[in-house]
Amino acid sequence: MSMSKTSLTTPFPSADSQEGDPSWWDLALAHATRRRREQLGLTIEAAAELAGLQSSEWVSLEAGWVPWEEDTLHAIASTLQVCRGEYFGLAAIVRIHQEYQES
Repeated sequence: MSMSKTSLTTPFPSADSQEGDPSWWDLALAHATRRRREQLGLTIEAAAELAGLQSSEWVSLEAGWVPWEEDTLHAIASTLQVCRGEYFGLAAIVRIHQEYQES
């Protein structure tokens, strides 16, 4: 069965938002993940099961956790039916931003 991939929609900050707001970047992957899951009509439990994650891990993902494991990122991108490269790229940007904020 062939599934077409869609582009991951990431709502970048508008001109009137605080561009320097670190919380936006910290949660960019979380927001995009939740939005896409909802577009697909998946519950958290169903999405987690499809990705091979615990429901609590998916809840953490939508709260800002960024997985490190390539297999986990691949499974999430596949579950969301989005381009793996886009999902990996956004995850990398968020991870770098989170690390920068911690230093």
